[in-house]
Amino acid sequence: MASRSSALLAQMQANMRMAAQRAREKEEENRIAEQAAIAAASEGGDVPEELAEAMQLPALQPEQKPAEPPDVVAVAAQPEPTQAEPPSSDMERRMRSLSEVAVELARALIKAKNFINLAHVEIYGRRGRVPYETIRTAIKRLDKEGFFTYRGVGNYGMLKGMSYSLDSAVVEAFSKAHGMAAPEALSAEQPKSKSSGQFVAQRQEQPAISLDHPELTSWREFGLSEKQISLWITEFGIDPALMVQYLKWCAFDVANNHADNPVQNMANWFYAMLKNTGMYPKPAGYVSVEELRSRQLEQLRQQEVQSMQESMDRGLREYFDTVMSKRSEDPLYNELLASLNDFARRMENVPDSPVFRAAMWSAFRYKAGV
Repeated sequence: MASRSSALLAQMQANMRMAAQRAREKEEENRIAEQAAIAAASEGGDVPEELAEAMQLPALQPEQKPAEPPDVVAVAAQPEPTQAEPPSSDMERRMRSLSEVAVELARALIKAKNFINLAHVEIYGRRGRVPYETIRTAIKRLDKEGFFTYRGVGNYGMLKGMSYSLDSAVVEAFSKAHGMAAPEALSAEQPKSKSSGQFVAQRQEQPAISLDHPELTSWREFGLSEKQISLWITEFGIDPALMVQYLKWCAFDVANNHADNPVQNMANWFYAMLKNTGMYPKPAGYVSVEELRSRQLEQLRQQEVQSMQESMDRGLREYFDTVMSKRSEDPLYNELLASLNDFARRMENVPDSPVFRAAMWSAFRYKAGV
């Protein structure tokens, strides 16, 4: 009896293993069929009939139409939406692969042309407004796809954001891939309006650059124009105030730190530094005119305080000498004497006692609060 039960149990386990194996094989066949169908659809082809059967999908013949359900009022046939043309280039395929956030951000960049404040860009998804971090990630993706020919910090007075220029070929491919009208020529003008879903910052005029500062005398003598400075600001995306500081540092550096290898052309030297490093480093030994003036003012104040202190000390000393000369005739003398200890008081009658005089002077200063 026991052996028969064991044999029956073994047979059941074998049957279960075979059923599981057949289920796994069937699942693998369905997965392969589904992948093949997706691949065929992505290439614009139809799903083969035998593939549809493998996927357990009914294959419709060209003339075959699904029957309308009963009691349904027929409506006018709507024109079928035209299928988007397949990408004609690798660049268009890459543009189609962008995420929804990247697509919306690219639209905003094209409209803004070359300046935008990303913190004010509003893109909404299924869960509400897209966070700033996601927009930054989308910017990196667009940069990777070659969207930008230049990207840097834009700072126009109180208005801060990102300045940039777009690659016209990539913009054209993006427009074709996403059904946008051909964009206008990418110019340097800034937009002055808000568009739905995005906020485009309005560019303000750059503040005028002045070469009247004493540290910029050498640049004035060199003949540097304010227009040239503005061109450098635009080219390198440097804040105007910082550009002026770079010019001061360069003037000091050329005048004080290149005695062994003089700079022949200060403008060429300055431009090469910006081109290679994006900045001009603060030279050794540089102190601004404002800081030098501040130091001089502090020294003057210290001298005035010292002079006042010396004058005060002289007045106190003269008054103390007068009190000591009158001795007990002056009430202050008696008050100071009473405040001394016994040893110092006994020194009163010792002629010209330095101990007594020092004790009286200390009591006098304490009385005067100094």
